[in-house]
Amino acid sequence: MTNAEGKYVLVADDDRNSLDLISTLLEYAGYRCVLANNGKEAVELFEAHKGVVFLVLLDAMMPEMDGFEASAQIRRMAGDAHIPILFITSLSKKDQVVRCLSVGDDIITKPFQHEILSAKVRVHSRIADLCREVQEQNRQLSYYQKQIEMEHDVTEHFFNNFLSIGVAQNQNIRSYSSPLSRFNGDVLLVTPSANGCLYFFLGDVTGHGLPAAVSSVPASCAFQVMAKKGLSVSQIAEEMNRFSRKVLPPNMMMAGTIGRLEGNGRRLQLWAGGMPDILHVDERGSLLSCIQAWHLPLGVEEDDQFRCDVKTLELPLNSRLIMYTDGIIESRNRRGEQFGEDRLLTACQGANSSPFDSILAAVSAFREDLDQSDDITLLELVLSPFAETEDDEPAPEPAHRRTEVPWTLTATLGVRELKSDDPLEFLSALALVDRRLDGLSGVCDTAIRVCFEYCLDRTLLGLPAPRSVQQAGSMTYLNERRRRIAQLQQAQIAITLAVSSGDGKAALVVEIENRTAPHCQTDPAQVSVPGADTREAATDPLEPVRRVVNALDVEQGGRRLRAKIETDYTDVVASEPELLAGIPLSVSS
Repeated sequence: MTNAEGKYVLVADDDRNSLDLISTLLEYAGYRCVLANNGKEAVELFEAHKGVVFLVLLDAMMPEMDGFEASAQIRRMAGDAHIPILFITSLSKKDQVVRCLSVGDDIITKPFQHEILSAKVRVHSRIADLCREVQEQNRQLSYYQKQIEMEHDVTEHFFNNFLSIGVAQNQNIRSYSSPLSRFNGDVLLVTPSANGCLYFFLGDVTGHGLPAAVSSVPASCAFQVMAKKGLSVSQIAEEMNRFSRKVLPPNMMMAGTIGRLEGNGRRLQLWAGGMPDILHVDERGSLLSCIQAWHLPLGVEEDDQFRCDVKTLELPLNSRLIMYTDGIIESRNRRGEQFGEDRLLTACQGANSSPFDSILAAVSAFREDLDQSDDITLLELVLSPFAETEDDEPAPEPAHRRTEVPWTLTATLGVRELKSDDPLEFLSALALVDRRLDGLSGVCDTAIRVCFEYCLDRTLLGLPAPRSVQQAGSMTYLNERRRRIAQLQQAQIAITLAVSSGDGKAALVVEIENRTAPHCQTDPAQVSVPGADTREAATDPLEPVRRVVNALDVEQGGRRLRAKIETDYTDVVASEPELLAGIPLSVSS
């Protein structure tokens, strides 16, 4: 039952007996009454008690101002507040009753029964209470909505700036992104690296909106930091998976494609997990090949099970890679049909000039004016040289041209250097020092790292050759390598880089030699990796190097390896190599 205590009712009637009777009944029920003898007085009293009176009882016909006019003025003064107005009248004609109900909320006919009067007052009291509760809830909701909008504005500002920083302008990249809601669950990052390569990442987080967008941030930050340092695609994938496992909720994951294009515009490294097929097309959109994702999405596998092997591709210049999120092929038309891969291929191959533009136009025409049902991102990577060349600069006068100096650098890694986080980081970046090697940073990195790890694992640590690329990159294998390095007492591995040039060609020779005394080394035949397959290796651990170098010699059972890389160049002046503090170096020219 509605609590009447303390509630004020305004009663207006020019009949004094009726006014006294109504006020007596209401006060007996617990209400407080404010009494008026006519409509004008009722309006004045309502204004004086505004915010206190919760219900008004009006006689329809009164002197000075009737109940209809008083009702209209009281409504205006009440504003948004719901104040029930009940007419107490002897009017009985249909048009008179309709008029009362058109300006009031209810009608009580004279003579009235006090039970009906009390019941109707209680009912409208409950309605007024509910209206006030709804208004208070609306006020709170409005406040919270403004707070959320403000937070969304700040978050949107952050994401817009974050994405603008993460997408470097590059002539090889065209992209289109359209989020389903205010925030995008798709991620597109393009970052040039310190070693002259172009890194890109296209990702699709489970779900949509703000939760998906926030979930993508940690892995995206890891990509940007590692890509700028020029680290390998497999290292980036491993770290992004670790971040995703650590941060994402159990029911979320991030499908993604990580790539690195070298400056020559032809050589590409890819890691792809859970994404739609990558289309390799020519300039006119004719399909050359499809590259299927060969990994699970980021955040699915544990660190020790994660596969970080990459594909290294040598692709024709001016061809294109078309990458997209599933929002493209899952777009629907009015019949509920999906756009699908077949329509995508048709649009791509039917392009008169640009496969990128043709795909976007086809998806838009297919959807007509329907709203999209998922985040949509499309990426086109044009395979063409992008590194700066000397052709971009005025040719110097022959009298001032410097001599192209050959140089040799040797770094000797002892126990302390081998136990550091990445003893090869500086040496792998030396391709930047001499611009005769522009575009070969990825090849140099592969040659140095693979040959070094082969020499280290086989001849110093005694690790058996892995049976596959997956085993070589597994956490079990890597942890065993770290354990054995930690136990080293003596070690000496020399890494020599030599650059020379002539007749329009430049050559880099990478030489790795284990100079550790034989009695300090471990015999691989007497040790094994816990849980590893001890059968003879099914793959050549040096195969990644053999594919990208011009020559590879392995001597003394792997104690000494020599790789030669040749490239064309034009009128480039060599620079002096920098020295790395903390590693003994000898430089000669």
